[in-house]
Amino acid sequence: MVKRIISFVIVLFISACAGTGEFSNIGTNISAPSSMAVDAVNNRLYVVNSNSSVLYDWKQGSVQAYDISNPLVPVLLKTTQTSSFSGEVYIDPVTNRAYIPNRYAVNSSGADTLYNFDVNTASVDYLSYSSTSLSANAFAIDCCYPANRAWVTTSANELQYVDLTSDLTPGSVSLTTTLDSGAKI
Repeated sequence: MVKRIISFVIVLFISACAGTGEFSNIGTNISAPSSMAVDAVNNRLYVVNSNSSVLYDWKQGSVQAYDISNPLVPVLLKTTQTSSFSGEVYIDPVTNRAYIPNRYAVNSSGADTLYNFDVNTASVDYLSYSSTSLSANAFAIDCCYPANRAWVTTSANELQYVDLTSDLTPGSVSLTTTLDSGAKI
């Protein structure tokens, strides 16, 4: 009987810890930044705050913009909330856009996200974003070969690419290889 009571108390304690109110909102806090990029022309530092260490609400991440006119005393200008587990950031200085893959799948389809941020410092929409779907576990991004094409890694054994001058509809290049034995990897 004592074992049952102890087991019940343990289950009750664990389920109470899993409640939605246990973790506070990420707000302007930093938690496991995964990447950063500098816009030297505008003295801006962009920090991708992945929250992969889950110090705050596990669904939340953010992107922060800092004024680094004085690099030793950065000033936080703005924080925009995203989903947690974002990856690298690429800034396109010509179009004033920042692109950030995110690997937090919000449904069972496994589709992840590519964020498209406005980083025009004069814009009223500064640090707002739109997004498009990518394959599962999108993380790393690089640009621009050929011109205006960004490449994103995924866990789907493929590279995805988007044309930065279009609607960001992704295409893909398979990395699957057939061995001499006929096995595919």
